[in-house]
Amino acid sequence: MSRDEVNSKSELYELGRIGATPTKNSGRGHHEKADGIIYMDEDHTIPLFSVDVKEYGKSFAVTEKVWAKLNTDAKQNKAEPMFHLAIGELEPKTRLTVISEKMFLELLECYIEKYGPEYE
Repeated sequence: MSRDEVNSKSELYELGRIGATPTKNSGRGHHEKADGIIYMDEDHTIPLFSVDVKEYGKSFAVTEKVWAKLNTDAKQNKAEPMFHLAIGELEPKTRLTVISEKMFLELLECYIEKYGPEYE
């Protein structure tokens, strides 16, 4: 199995862990951007997050440049940008989600609305 095949299977595994649908992302033409999309509905018509999976052994730096690229891709998908980071060589890996502060505050508001003010 080639390195690209291993990376592709690992990316599919990571997308599956978070319920994201893999995209056809050739990088050209009218294909969707990003590695996967998390939809708000079962019919996959309302995208919520445009997910870029990053897998690294030791670390990954979120820079203005990589965030800007993800944000541009997310806008093309009419979704919010999200990194799914899997850090570590072996399981259990450290898995993190990076979203904008704006989206975090919206999610926090929904969480408090659902579970009550004791979580503020």
